[in-house]
Amino acid sequence: MTARPAPTTLQSASPADFAAFVFDLDNTLMASERYHVLGFAQAMRDLANYEMTAQDTKDFIGDTSVALATKIITRMGFKHISPQQVAARKAECTMAVFKAEPFPGACDFVRRHVGHKRLAVASNSPRAFVRQALREVGLLESFDAIVTIEDVRERKPSPEMFILAAQRLGVEAARCLVFEDSGVGLQAAAAGHFPAILVLNPGNFLPDLIPDDVLTMTWPQLLRWADSK
Repeated sequence: MTARPAPTTLQSASPADFAAFVFDLDNTLMASERYHVLGFAQAMRDLANYEMTAQDTKDFIGDTSVALATKIITRMGFKHISPQQVAARKAECTMAVFKAEPFPGACDFVRRHVGHKRLAVASNSPRAFVRQALREVGLLESFDAIVTIEDVRERKPSPEMFILAAQRLGVEAARCLVFEDSGVGLQAAAAGHFPAILVLNPGNFLPDLIPDDVLTMTWPQLLRWADSK
């Protein structure tokens, strides 16, 4: 059987045009980014008596604890802590308060495609966090591959994470549809030549720039998209 060609434009594509779906986790499948923020904020209080600003919170979207801690430590001139200490404490604080809260429609969308598409998660979060989040909502066994920050040398916006996910799924980039919520995620998809959908979820920051070839939809809209074509 001849493989179905990749769609020429995402606007005209249907789910049948793709062999695999690759999902970001935080603020895409579930409202988990705020727990990272809470954990990071508590770590900075504990280690440096520092209160996060609104800009710190925005900078954290799609970034890592080490990267943000480095910025703050450099800006504030803290000498008694390291970014690695902050990241370790943040991980402890986050896991202590975390509760998986999937966005309405997200789990249904994933479950609808189990056995019909190759499915992966590609997240800048640590593996333990990702696996716990998926386990809590009953999706851990739904994915054929899970790629996290421990698996790559460069986090998003590098495309390395998506490229590795596609390799593990055995599907070429053009036939892997990426679901993202952040600008850095969209940059990573574009750099790896992956088609992408920007998932619009309540409370998310919109990227400063949304490429013309990226579709924007909510999970309820995506469920209808999956049913209509």
